Amino acid sequence: MSGLKTSYIFTKPEMLFLLSNVHDISPSFPMKYIINEYLSDSVAPQEAIDGLAYKKLISKSSGKVSLEPVTNLLARSALSTRKIWIIDDNDANRIIILKSESMFMHIKRYLLIDGAWRIAPYKNVAEITYEFGDIPIKSVKVIDNAGERTYITPHNDFSWLEE
Repeated sequence: MSGLKTSYIFTKPEMLFLLSNVHDISPSFPMKYIINEYLSDSVAPQEAIDGLAYKKLISKSSGKVSLEPVTNLLARSALSTRKIWIIDDNDANRIIILKSESMFMHIKRYLLIDGAWRIAPYKNVAEITYEFGDIPIKSVKVIDNAGERTYITPHNDFSWLEE
């Protein structure tokens, strides 16, 4: 991959706060699954607001919080996710890939901060595959917008990440 890739580090409360501040989009079935499975033990406390403001991902004025454009795009894309791939679900190092209309998001734990996740947006599958390097992938759980769950044994060519 040429150049630098942008990624964002969020705690679970920060992610929940961002998702709950987009009011005109209901979460898709795959996003409801993510919220229930991975974020249900979180609350969106003042620390989440302070952390996002410190990172300049939200702005606060007159007691009102608004999402910055890039953060708004990420939250809207996540909420409208059409399909998710959960890679090595039973592993502490699981990876989650979200697919929305406008992008893919590669999500994995950020080990330097307890309870934080690294989210990297990509335009297409070709760009996202570099994230895997030589990591062996044992299993993938796929959840689509209709709620159907399938389990696949992936191939190294990433053909299982359909566009």
